[in-house]
Amino acid sequence: MERRTCYSETTNLLYSQNTFSFDEANLVVSFFDGLLPSRRAHVTSIHICWSFWMDQNSVQYAFIYLPKGDRWGSYCDKLKQLPNLRHLAVAPTFYRRPTRFMNRNERRDYKASVRFHLGYLNDVPVRDTFSVTVPWAPDSQNHPDRPSFSTDDLLPPIPKFEVKRIVQRSPVRVDQFRFPFRVKCLHCDPGVIIHKGHITDAEWLRLRNADFAPYGSVWMFHTACGGWIEFEYERNEGNRRRKWWRVTQGAKKVGNEDGTIVVSTPSESLWL
Repeated sequence: MERRTCYSETTNLLYSQNTFSFDEANLVVSFFDGLLPSRRAHVTSIHICWSFWMDQNSVQYAFIYLPKGDRWGSYCDKLKQLPNLRHLAVAPTFYRRPTRFMNRNERRDYKASVRFHLGYLNDVPVRDTFSVTVPWAPDSQNHPDRPSFSTDDLLPPIPKFEVKRIVQRSPVRVDQFRFPFRVKCLHCDPGVIIHKGHITDAEWLRLRNADFAPYGSVWMFHTACGGWIEFEYERNEGNRRRKWWRVTQGAKKVGNEDGTIVVSTPSESLWL
């Protein structure tokens, strides 16, 4: 077998076996515009990370703002051109901003944005599994945020996708995480060095020990290899805002002189 043929068939196999994840609409358009039509037919699985706009007061709450409508149409048109799309999953990056904190215009724009994006998305043909995770409960009749709280009336009249939920009032939240020191990923071969200050999305869980002292656990997905990395932190007794960090799973702390420097890739959304 010629080297070129072997390379081409191997590349086709990788395209057919991998899930492509995107958190920016422009990336999808650029990616498929530069892809050979024959190779486009091998793409079968896509995960869309639905971007949210962070509130100025808290990164835990956000409401849908991006991708903007002028790009969302092109985004969905590219998905419609995939002849063998079998799996499509859409999930938000951050929790929603509670609609009770929005003014009337913000609430109107929020609901119009949700309907607009889901309406476009509903027309994408998917052969097997098609799921969309939404940040609201199925029944909001008794919800304290009613009547401004988001409900299933924002969904298309006949959804062609499975609706999944982020659990309301969940102790786990998704937030940005900045690596407190250099670590070597134990899942990678050879070990990839992730730099101090590298920013990624992660799941945060606040806990308390037997003495009711607060501490927390943070974990993220390393897309370079597919492994999980977990950190834990404890609060400083003198300064409650300061945290003492340690890596507990999937990686080990290394000094500046350890390991070969390899640029790590950012993690994807954890809501699958």
